[in-house]
Amino acid sequence: MSDIELEKFKLDKSDSFELLSYQNRLIQAEHDENSAKVNYLNALTALDSLLGTTLEHWGIDIEDASKVDLP
Repeated sequence: MSDIELEKFKLDKSDSFELLSYQNRLIQAEHDENSAKVNYLNALTALDSLLGTTLEHWGIDIEDASKVDLP
């Protein structure tokens, strides 16, 4: 939608306020999308923690981990 508004602006069919308004709404929508993704991943992490499945989720076998020689 911002591309359409930019073309309208270039043709003097729209003003800079409308163009900036569309751009700001697009930026806010992208920010909201990223926040939703982070919240979803945090919820998955909390669920793994609650169920005690974090190591399983990441494919870590505690038996194999105990065999590793640490410096």
